[in-house]
Amino acid sequence: MQKPALVLGTAVVAANQFNPSVISQLWLVRHGLAGEDDFGPTCIFSPEFVQLGTTTFNLTCTPLQLQVAPVGDTSLWGKVLKDVLGKMLALLPHTPFTAIGLNFHWQVRLDPSTAGETTRRLFAGRSAVYRPFETSDSRFGAYLSKDHDGMRLKLDIKPTSMDGGEAIHLAFNFHRAVADHSIEDMRDALSKWDGALAFSERLSDDIQGEDLDD
Repeated sequence: MQKPALVLGTAVVAANQFNPSVISQLWLVRHGLAGEDDFGPTCIFSPEFVQLGTTTFNLTCTPLQLQVAPVGDTSLWGKVLKDVLGKMLALLPHTPFTAIGLNFHWQVRLDPSTAGETTRRLFAGRSAVYRPFETSDSRFGAYLSKDHDGMRLKLDIKPTSMDGGEAIHLAFNFHRAVADHSIEDMRDALSKWDGALAFSERLSDDIQGEDLDD
């Protein structure tokens, strides 16, 4: 049985105004966030945009947000974010932070012979809006939202393609608005990474099981 595939994980910090020019090559090396060998041809450093890729994380920064996406061994992603983003928050104490989001994108492969029926059973309702879609080629998704562990969970589910076949794409966003630009609030939300990842994996596993039960 194939497990759901984790295709992306990111932590995104929003602010009223970042200053990307602060995040220079010298600044990153001086604070132990990157090594001198990490600055390849795809790196960009400008007053309005920063892009950096290393063996353990990818980083982008614009005037409105800072995003860190860990790469490699998923069991280490929480530690990478603590070591990188957690440290950056401490180094930028005067930034007017407004929110933080933890994002996980999973894909659940579908049996092509039952993809339509599976998405219909999981996500289609009985209201009038669904009546024109009572065809074998129809596919369905969903949007769900709830409070979860001190954050607002928003889950967007859509049918998609995967390696030439069909899949369900689940985009989890765990969001917290930050009171008074509080770094403590940011760190508390960041500490929930492992639990949020585990929750997203369990739900993706449950959907995988629903498909196999057809």
